[in-house]
Amino acid sequence: MDMRIFYIIFYAIVAASADMCTVSDEIQCSYTITCINYFNLNMNWDRFIYYDGQHHERCHHLISHNGNRMYPVTLVLKQTLVDLAVPVPNIMNSWNAQELLKIIHTLDLSENNYHQTPIINSMMNLVVLNISNNELTTGFLSNYNPLSMLTQLDLSNNMISDLKVNPTEQPYNKLTIIDLSHNYLVNIPDAVFDSFDDLETLDLSYNYIDILSQFTFEGIKKLVYLNLSNNRLTDINSALFRFSELLTLNLSANKINKLKMNDFKNLIKLKLLDLSSNNIKTIDVNVFQAMISLKSLDLRHNLLEVLDKNVFANLKSLDSIELTHNKIKTLPKRLFRNMTILTFSISENRLEGSLDKGMFEGVNVTRLDLSNQYLTEIKDYTFYNLVRLDTLILKSNRILNLEYMCFETLVNLQILDLSNNQIMNINFDKSDLGNLQSFILKNNRLTEIKHEQLQHLKVLEYLDISGNMITHLEPNSFRFLKNLINLEINSNPLEGVLETATFQGLGSLPSLDISRSMLTTIKNATFNDMTALKNLDMSYCRISELQYNIFLHTGYIETLDLSHNQLKDFVVNTTELKGLSMLFLHNNFIKTISPTSFGGLSRLNNLTLSYNVIVSIDSESFNSLIDLRYLDVSYNEKCNITRFNSEKVKELNTLVLSGIKTTINFAHFVQDNQISDLLISNASIQNISDLHLSGISHVDTLDLSYNNISKLQIGDFTELHALRHLDLSFNKIAFIQPGTFKNNTLMSSLNISHNYLQSISYGIFQGLHYLNILDMSYNNINDLRSERFYELNFLSQLIVDHNKIDSLNADDFIGTSLTKLSIGDNPLSCDILVNLKRNPLSFEITALRIDEHMNENVNGVVCNKVHEMETTVIPKHNRDDIEIVKSLQNILLNLSKNNVEKDNKDIQYLEKISNLLEKSNSIYDEKMSNLINLTSSLRTMNNRTNIMLNEIIKLLDINRNGIVSTTAGPTTQAVTVRSTNLPTMSNNSNINQSIDVISYINKIKNELENTIASEKQNIINEFKNKFNSSDKTRSLPEVDHGHEKLVSSNNEPPKSLFTETCVALILLILVGLVLYKFYKSRMFIRNRFSLSTRELPGAIENSNL
Repeated sequence: MDMRIFYIIFYAIVAASADMCTVSDEIQCSYTITCINYFNLNMNWDRFIYYDGQHHERCHHLISHNGNRMYPVTLVLKQTLVDLAVPVPNIMNSWNAQELLKIIHTLDLSENNYHQTPIINSMMNLVVLNISNNELTTGFLSNYNPLSMLTQLDLSNNMISDLKVNPTEQPYNKLTIIDLSHNYLVNIPDAVFDSFDDLETLDLSYNYIDILSQFTFEGIKKLVYLNLSNNRLTDINSALFRFSELLTLNLSANKINKLKMNDFKNLIKLKLLDLSSNNIKTIDVNVFQAMISLKSLDLRHNLLEVLDKNVFANLKSLDSIELTHNKIKTLPKRLFRNMTILTFSISENRLEGSLDKGMFEGVNVTRLDLSNQYLTEIKDYTFYNLVRLDTLILKSNRILNLEYMCFETLVNLQILDLSNNQIMNINFDKSDLGNLQSFILKNNRLTEIKHEQLQHLKVLEYLDISGNMITHLEPNSFRFLKNLINLEINSNPLEGVLETATFQGLGSLPSLDISRSMLTTIKNATFNDMTALKNLDMSYCRISELQYNIFLHTGYIETLDLSHNQLKDFVVNTTELKGLSMLFLHNNFIKTISPTSFGGLSRLNNLTLSYNVIVSIDSESFNSLIDLRYLDVSYNEKCNITRFNSEKVKELNTLVLSGIKTTINFAHFVQDNQISDLLISNASIQNISDLHLSGISHVDTLDLSYNNISKLQIGDFTELHALRHLDLSFNKIAFIQPGTFKNNTLMSSLNISHNYLQSISYGIFQGLHYLNILDMSYNNINDLRSERFYELNFLSQLIVDHNKIDSLNADDFIGTSLTKLSIGDNPLSCDILVNLKRNPLSFEITALRIDEHMNENVNGVVCNKVHEMETTVIPKHNRDDIEIVKSLQNILLNLSKNNVEKDNKDIQYLEKISNLLEKSNSIYDEKMSNLINLTSSLRTMNNRTNIMLNEIIKLLDINRNGIVSTTAGPTTQAVTVRSTNLPTMSNNSNINQSIDVISYINKIKNELENTIASEKQNIINEFKNKFNSSDKTRSLPEVDHGHEKLVSSNNEPPKSLFTETCVALILLILVGLVLYKFYKSRMFIRNRFSLSTRELPGAIENSNL
């Protein structure tokens, strides 16, 4: 028993130590203690004592306790074991913890998943209680133990739908701040706040409150801040009459449709009223009558159409009003009389007609936005006395007419935006616009700009007259704009010639854009004295002539854009372009590049010559471009680059040759070139080896897409050791030789999509150890075997969309570096996708073309077809009907499944029979075919053998008559024939006995013929038996198999042919035997006539053997 007590005490100590509290360092005159489950702090009390002189100036909220001045403590309690019967914080018999409760200033119980409000321990100095972010359904404004100093209560972000003050508990009657935002409140009980006389801030935002009564806020007398935004209120219902001390009222994002006269009665101290994002259509004239202190009124995003001219009459203190995003059509004159409005916005309304004098009387704003309306005219003195106005926005209206004195008295105006209107001239008086810095007139109908129209705008820095109808610029048009630093004049129909000194006086302008015009000629000294000019854009014009000295006396031009014009050459004085770094000449009609075209442009690093008609580039054309880094001569189809001298452009990094149809090779390039990016797409390339890529061995990115390449082989990329990115997409590649990339170890991305690959062979990725992205989409690949990718150790993205892959085993890629597999548009079965969805994968399944609308998909990858029958969901009507329908459904489903299973079994059985028939027919065809071939061969041999036998018989007849040949023939090797009845010829036999061989041959021939005929008959009988068994199986009901092969029966070859073949074989054997006999007889004749045997080795060594 004693040991059990010991263990209990031991485990209690361990548990307590496991949940020991932690204390932070002192921050802003406060400590934070964080505890889990229990408040079991054992710490020296002295740590929280405030000593005189320490932080004397910044610590003002100290707590007096036991004669000491203590730092306030914030206690954060996280509970994993919730016992609502035990008050929190739960103390583990610690005297220090009991005493520390007396100096706790803030108790944080947030995020503990409370379903009910816990009982709080008595804490005499607790000021802030936070029970937010829990799951409370009832908000209690009271506690069993007194919390006499509590002033702030946070119950936000719960699920509270009811508020209560428990009559048996102590109410928090000292509260000054209550936060009930982000809950589920629909109705607020009447007089629920009656006990809180000192309440100053109440936040009820983001609830579902739809009604307020006159007793909702009964008892609240000192409220200064009330937030009811983002609820469902449709009517204020005079519920706010008590709030005579209220300063801020937020009613935004509700459903209020009308403001009534008594809604804001007695709100005499209110300073800020937010009524934005409601459905307000009408406002009673006297609704704001009592709000003599109101400073800010927000009525944005409502449905206001008409404003009474007296609606704001008593708002003497109003200085900010927001009326944007309404439907206001007219603005009454003197609407703001006797006021000083400092912030006013009325954009995004439906103001129509003209703006007249008096509309903005009393408005003294610095910024006025009247954009996006239907205004047509600005009359004289419309903005009279708006002397503080520095920004006026009138864009996106329908303004056609500006009266002469329309902007009078705007002496401090700096920004005037009149863009997107229908203004035809700017002949209004500008004498009061001497401080204007930004004048925006783009997208109007201006036809001319004269220097006298701009003479008063001497400090103007930004002028935008783009998108107008200006056809001609007179010389010296901008001579008074010496401070102009940005001129936008593009997208005007400027015609003909740009005259000399057109831009005279623009000595401070660094950027000029005259693009998208109809100019044809730029004359000499057009940009004279533009010493600050750095960027000049003349693209998208019709320029066909550049006079030689057009850049005379210009500054240090860095960027020149002459693209999309009609230039046939580029011959200008480049001495004034020594600082040029970027030159764009693409989309012109340039034919040749002469040696002097770019002379002196030593700082040029970007040259674009694409989409011209260049035929040749002189070998010395780029000799001066020692800093050239980017060269684009693409889509000059007949351009010959064989004379391109790479020795002078050693800094060249990017070379673009796409679209060139002539021969391209790099054999003549110097070995130390620095080309890293090479683009040769759409160049009709068929064989990569013809490019001689070894001449650009430092290339990092190679684009060979959109060509006619049909195969990749070893040697194509052998010398490209630095290659990292290779694009071979949109070719006709059907074969990749293993080892093609073995020297491209550093390659990180390979794109071979949109080709004709049918399979992935072993070894084609050999050497690609660092490949990260592989794109093989849009090919004809039928399988995805992981072993093909074993050498790709760092492969993270594999893209194989739109192939013919019908199987995928995710386990094959376990342990690899793969993070994303894109496999959409493949004939994958739904079963495979279901397995992929159920099993956790180490990589992401995705698709290039995401289709998440289909039911059968995994991350947008759609399966080929549905294999399983799914039960239809029946709408719910009543219980009996549902049960009956479900029973019928199950019966029909079972019948359907049984029929499907039966049909499947029948089909499988018939398929098995069909396969057997097909197999037997195939065997029969094969054997008969072999037999026919054999007989044909034997027939040929038989004919040859008959000829030889005739010759042998003649020879034997000659021997029998005693005629002996005097010529010695070559020695022949013996042919051994196995026969049990073969007679033996003795050495002393007469040569005439050879005549008996003929009869013996005939005998053997007959015996073998009979034997072969018997074996043949056995084979035929065996075939007949097999066909008889097949005929029995065919007596079953016929099934149409579309995939079965048609079997044609071959006629049996005639018996005579077979016999002749066998006879030919026998005769061949017998010929060998006869030759052997003949050979033996000849040897004996030699012995008889004492012929020397020394001739035998010579005969064997004869070349005719």
